[in-house]
Amino acid sequence: MLAVPVVERSLRMHVAPARVWPVVGDLRRRPEWDRTTERVTRLSGDGGVGSRYERVARFGRCRVVLLTVVAELEPGVRVRYDGLSRPLRNRTELELSPDGDGTLVRLLAWYDLRSVELSATDFDPERVAALADEQLAGLARVVTAPERASA
Repeated sequence: MLAVPVVERSLRMHVAPARVWPVVGDLRRRPEWDRTTERVTRLSGDGGVGSRYERVARFGRCRVVLLTVVAELEPGVRVRYDGLSRPLRNRTELELSPDGDGTLVRLLAWYDLRSVELSATDFDPERVAALADEQLAGLARVVTAPERASA
């Protein structure tokens, strides 16, 4: 119905890739840094390519349950998640590159609205770009937060 052009954003974070990867490489941690994601449950697999998840997300006033698959994975470097539901298809790719003493995180996001259940306004390219910036800022907050001491 309505495909949003691919949005590409990047942000330099002042931590090593090894600190960022555990957060982006495990889809179950997405609610920590993405306000649209309410919860993620692994359905099958070990987190590698082909692993399947149920991702519950909210876009505007609509709650969407996406079957999400790890489509590509280069541990420590890159992951691509493909999500599918009746009203929406989604592809999110995250790539990490060492950048001096930090990490450059590149996020690519693509959405295809397949139903009138979702408002096209929520997927305006400018809104999607703003959401991607917000997600990267949330990720930066998570990975730069002081690590909690074990109890």
